[in-house]
Amino acid sequence: MKALLFIFGLMMAGTLQAATTSGAIAVKLVIVAQCHVDGTTATTTHLPTAACSGTRGAQPKITPSSVTDAQTKTTAQLVTIEW
Repeated sequence: MKALLFIFGLMMAGTLQAATTSGAIAVKLVIVAQCHVDGTTATTTHLPTAACSGTRGAQPKITPSSVTDAQTKTTAQLVTIEW
C-alpha cells in the first residue's frame, strides 16, 4: 500500500512539474512571391516557362512526360510543374 501511495505521489509531482514548465517555440514563415506559368509557347519540343520572383530556390521543377493510350493509339504530352 505504501508503494502504491509513493507511485501515485510521484505521478502527481510529475504532472505538477509539467504544468509549471514554460518555454518558447521559434517559428519562421517564408512566403514566396507569386509565380506565373506561361503555356502559350509550349510545344512538343519546348516546355512552358515559369517566372517567379525571388530566389533561385523558388523556381518550379518542370517535368515533361508522354502518356500513350493503348486502345486508341494516341499519345498525349503531360507537363508536371512542382513547387
